[in-house]
Amino acid sequence: MLHNIIKFKKIVDYYKKNTIDFPINFSPEQKYNTMYPILTIDELENFVKINNNINEISDLFEVKSILNKSEKKNCISITLFCQKSNNTYPYQHGIIDYNDTTTDWYKKYIVSLFNFINCFSKSKYFSTFFIRIYLENQLSSFIPLLLKYDLEIYHMKNNSIGLCPGALWRFLVFDDKNIDIAFSCDIDEQFNIYSKYIDSFIISDKTLGRYFHNYHYFNIINNSAINYAVVLGGVIGFRPKNNDVNFKSVIINYIIYRMLRSKTDYPNLDKDSDLQTIYNKPLIDHIYGFGGHWFSYGFDEKIWKHIFFPHFVKSGKVLSWSSSNKYIFYDKHPLSIDYNFCKSYNNKFIFLQ
Repeated sequence: MLHNIIKFKKIVDYYKKNTIDFPINFSPEQKYNTMYPILTIDELENFVKINNNINEISDLFEVKSILNKSEKKNCISITLFCQKSNNTYPYQHGIIDYNDTTTDWYKKYIVSLFNFINCFSKSKYFSTFFIRIYLENQLSSFIPLLLKYDLEIYHMKNNSIGLCPGALWRFLVFDDKNIDIAFSCDIDEQFNIYSKYIDSFIISDKTLGRYFHNYHYFNIINNSAINYAVVLGGVIGFRPKNNDVNFKSVIINYIIYRMLRSKTDYPNLDKDSDLQTIYNKPLIDHIYGFGGHWFSYGFDEKIWKHIFFPHFVKSGKVLSWSSSNKYIFYDKHPLSIDYNFCKSYNNKFIFLQ
């Protein structure tokens, strides 16, 4: 307990010394836009049309085959791939033997996956939900075993590079208009942790459901920069039939956009006009800012910060789940910025114990 109190105090002290100072007349949206500059979908699409060809990146999101197609209308969307999460090109940090049952990868993901599936199959959601797994191309040897569990399998045409595009595949379900409710989940979590979020989302009328951190939470990376994830990739509820966004197209465009940004004088920024802040600061192992590289750790949540989240916030379509009923920490804190931005567009917050 004492260790946690000391750690928390260090985080608060660091943040207060390095926080952004906003002009007094800034609106909640302007403050959010300073923390995480907003890219509109049209702005992104127009930029990419002028500057690049999308074919090479598009191929990473192509599905080779669909097995055991489900007729159910509610989906748990997960992904399985076997790559080092910090790769920025194929096998940069070595190859993992996915058949070796003694590896950390096998224990963390394969063992956890079947625990996740077993827990789901015993839950009240089994009758109305199904699991769709986006499976990396090289993992085809797992297909016979997965089919025994009555999963819907989207066998991908290619492998992931690092954490991405594998972690992004689970968001492709949000484009599926045949689905009423979709949940993006992490397979290394117990399925039962999602019950309260699913129940809450089912009775809501919102398009996007996301987890809102405890009121004091954010990460300091390498004692230098702050990562505040507005949306966690493994806790997302979504109604595809209410969707006005093509997730696949936007993801591809943003990958290309970040590739082009990497060649500029300010590769850690999303626009040359952005301020250099603790939220986009380049680091030794994240030279494009935390999550700024399109194939490595953090990119799956970065795209939500700049594009998807603000889009749905400004549509008033977001339901936020919080494990604390304290939403305002202090004015310049990332959670306060997030909360005030959402509330300015009449989005909903609920406290779930």
